[in-house]
Amino acid sequence: MSVSHDYRQIDPLLASRIRLAAMTLLATVENADFSFLREQIGASDGNLGAHMQKLAAAGYVEETKSFIKRKQNTSYTLTSRGRSALDNHLALIRAMLDPKGSA
Repeated sequence: MSVSHDYRQIDPLLASRIRLAAMTLLATVENADFSFLREQIGASDGNLGAHMQKLAAAGYVEETKSFIKRKQNTSYTLTSRGRSALDNHLALIRAMLDPKGSA
């Protein structure tokens, strides 16, 4: 059985380097605040914020706003829908790399 390499089967939300980095980071932690994500990923505030909004709108991450010492803090958690999308994305990439399924 051969695997298609048709780009249209790739989740467009996970085709972005910043969104993929955020998703994989969130998959390794219980939750992460915006500052931690920004430092680890290396994106600017505005760029990361826009990408996180897209992930939240898709239901891939849950955004929680709180206040710490009267300063707003935003944290993110990977949702089950986001975990499933990430798992599917990684499985697709693996299948594309091993189209004959020998692994």
